[in-house]
Amino acid sequence: MNKSGLERRNFLALVCASALTPSCLHAATRTVTDSRGRQVVLGAASRIACIGGTITETLYRLGAADQIVAVDTTSTWPETALKDKKSLGYMRAISSEGVLSVKPDLILAMDAAGPADAMSQLVASGIPIVFVDSTPSPDAIIGRTQFLAKVVNREQAGTQLAQDIQQKFSALKDWRNTHAASPRVLFIMRMTNNRPLAAGGGNGCRCRYPACRRRQCWGGSAGLQASEHRIPRDP
Repeated sequence: MNKSGLERRNFLALVCASALTPSCLHAATRTVTDSRGRQVVLGAASRIACIGGTITETLYRLGAADQIVAVDTTSTWPETALKDKKSLGYMRAISSEGVLSVKPDLILAMDAAGPADAMSQLVASGIPIVFVDSTPSPDAIIGRTQFLAKVVNREQAGTQLAQDIQQKFSALKDWRNTHAASPRVLFIMRMTNNRPLAAGGGNGCRCRYPACRRRQCWGGSAGLQASEHRIPRDP
């Protein structure tokens, strides 16, 4: 059997094993509409695979950590997530076989997760997969929080968390109104192999940190930038 045939066989075997988990067979169902307009029927959601650090952090703050079985490598907060849960790799380089191997009964993925082929395979697997809006704005963050709370059936906790986030954004707005300076900002997203990776343009820090909304050193460059590029930008 050639390599592609073997990979397809392994994928189908994982699909069958995942689809037969007891939680999928016996849980009460409900339906949500995800960020791609898909109607997704949810079951117990007791074995959740999180693809996106935003999802992981939100579920932890909602008190749903025990429902998570695996996270991707952008799940850097809380720090215990990557230590306590199985790793799915980087959110833009996901393996569908790797996700299905943890036998999830629900997959939560940021809309920016990929590659596209892997996401299509997860959709085709029959395991409920919910895509979550990636828009980096205060309103989107609050809406995303409430949406995830609904997905994991913790809507009261979601209301409280959304109110807390709204209060913090209001405090940032007040701070911005009293600080007119426009510093050049270099936002370090994380350290990888002892090298800092800086955020490019169009990233989430622009809605969280008021200074970034004025003058971000990276201009129009999207994604993460390696450390050797940071000095010429003169932060």
